[in-house]
Amino acid sequence: MNKYILDFVKNNTKTIFQDLSVPQKKAMKLLVKRLFQSGEGILRRLGEGSEQLPKTIAEKFSRHLGKIDLLFPVESFADRRLIKLLPKGAVIGYDLTDINKESAKKIENIDKCFDGSRRRKTQGFFVHGVGFGRFLWRLKVHNSGSEFLPQVRKKILDRLIKITKTLNPIFAFDRGNDDKKLFENLDNQNANFIARLKKNRNLILKESGEIKKVEEIKEGRYTVFIAESGTEQRKKPIYREYELVIYKKQKSKKTPIRLLLSKNLDPEKKLSNKKITNLYLQRWGVENSFKQIKSTLNLEDIRVMKFRKFQNLVSLQHLCMLINELLLHNMQENLKIFKNISLTKIFCEYKKFLKRYTLTLNSHSFFRFLKKVFPSFYRHRKRPKRTLQTSLFQFLAEKVKTF
Repeated sequence: MNKYILDFVKNNTKTIFQDLSVPQKKAMKLLVKRLFQSGEGILRRLGEGSEQLPKTIAEKFSRHLGKIDLLFPVESFADRRLIKLLPKGAVIGYDLTDINKESAKKIENIDKCFDGSRRRKTQGFFVHGVGFGRFLWRLKVHNSGSEFLPQVRKKILDRLIKITKTLNPIFAFDRGNDDKKLFENLDNQNANFIARLKKNRNLILKESGEIKKVEEIKEGRYTVFIAESGTEQRKKPIYREYELVIYKKQKSKKTPIRLLLSKNLDPEKKLSNKKITNLYLQRWGVENSFKQIKSTLNLEDIRVMKFRKFQNLVSLQHLCMLINELLLHNMQENLKIFKNISLTKIFCEYKKFLKRYTLTLNSHSFFRFLKKVFPSFYRHRKRPKRTLQTSLFQFLAEKVKTF
């Protein structure tokens, strides 16, 4: 069982580390194994059990992380593996999360970010995340010193639209992405999307021609126009046509959810308002992925000074989560036909683990299971000292002692 897990990790990391030097490969492979074994974000804590790594080994990891670039290889690996698992018409969620580094002062390119859990501004990094279902497709730390948030978002989405064009997915966005330029970019590439609007977004209703804020519009479905960015002040501005869905659950005291749809998403209006809302709510899988990687791998505990090292360590943690999800998916799929004996053994041990710790079957508990069963790697075996061949004088002296 352990051999299958080790081979799975080895085979999936082979292409990512293929362009590195031999010392860098050894260090990165060991670092991945240590992340699985300890689940820590601090280099010194990647030792066996509760032991810390020696300072020299932690410095070696840090030195290698500053000389390589793992973001593109991990993203390419995610593209190759996840594009095969993406069903047609699936919902791909994009969202920003934060890495809170409130007490840090000297980390390179650290900036102000919004802590979503505490609902306040703090020091740290924004992180661009994309995912579908339980799979986290992208995890990129935002470098505020070189690019703006919309620029990075556009690059990520352009790449994903290009490779998923035949599958016709639906991109889902939260209120923080209520941006005209984003809608126009997706519309130009004929990409289907659902975006949640802020309450102060101005829209033009097609039927009446009125200009209203979204919060003033009653529940229902409408065809609306939004002026293109840069043409609002013209005598004849250019408008784009979208669909607006406002839905509120019955007997709910919360404000209704306001969603903007691309024109080609449901042209015949076959989908009900409830189904469209449920499609949008599938975006919550990205939020769960953020929560999982922060809790299982302690994403916010990373302590490195250079931004390049920070991004590489985040990419390695992203790689570990991808391998965890892929192994769990393979196990569940293969068990339906009972082909692989090793996967059957893993599943039996996993069920015992769930019963013992009263957990449910999900990716979070499976990572804890891997952490429990993963064998130790960094253990030096003490070899016996080689005995030197005795000389003739030593041999005679030992013989004389015996008399």
